[in-house]
Amino acid sequence: MLVGALSVAGRLDEAERHGEAVALACLRAGDVFHLCTAYINRLFMSVKRRDEGRALEDQREAVRLARELGHAQLERMATLNLSELRYWMGALDEALPLARRCLDLQRRYVNQRPSPDDALLLARIQLARGEHEEAARHLAEARASLPEAELTPCARTLACLVQQTLDDRAAGRFDAAAWRALVEEARRTAILHEHAEALHGAVLSALRAGAAGEARVFLEEARSISAGFWERRFDELERALLALRADVGA
Repeated sequence: MLVGALSVAGRLDEAERHGEAVALACLRAGDVFHLCTAYINRLFMSVKRRDEGRALEDQREAVRLARELGHAQLERMATLNLSELRYWMGALDEALPLARRCLDLQRRYVNQRPSPDDALLLARIQLARGEHEEAARHLAEARASLPEAELTPCARTLACLVQQTLDDRAAGRFDAAAWRALVEEARRTAILHEHAEALHGAVLSALRAGAAGEARVFLEEARSISAGFWERRFDELERALLALRADVGA
């Protein structure tokens, strides 16, 4: 827990030292349970350092250790992290089965502690894959898991992001005011990459509606915040925006 808290506070060198000390102590003691937990908790530090390789390695090792222990909750947590990492990086074909696995683990073993995170992640991945009906279904499941007031600010923001994308698509429009409000909410409440994800959603919805000017504004904001693991996906949007402008100018 301390490693995550230090990472969120930006004290990354301290987080690194504590994380390494905990992992080493667990290895020496043969404590697989707490070693698995240590790898899961190092996610925040790796993301803040923008160390993709280490983030993926830690979560994959945590999944392996959790399965070795037969611990469904630890496997679910590590699988959720791994799926979200791959989603951020645009590896949707890898992210999808991982998200399905963690939702299955939640339903089968830990459903006594409702959480919207698993179904909401699956909705976000399916939305990115163009599977809109499935995304809407899993969004509804996520929202039904807890009363709205009990959702974390990040979960509320991500749920609104999925809903806004679906609404814009259904109406054949780009609701610029709604997206500006959503991006601002994400900026205020972000813990990891929620701000970048909201900006990505805004740019993509604007491009689909042919609103090149609005897309450029949101894309410039994304570039200004250094979007971390999302950079490759913003590169794709940059190319799509250039293509749209070329078509308009043709």
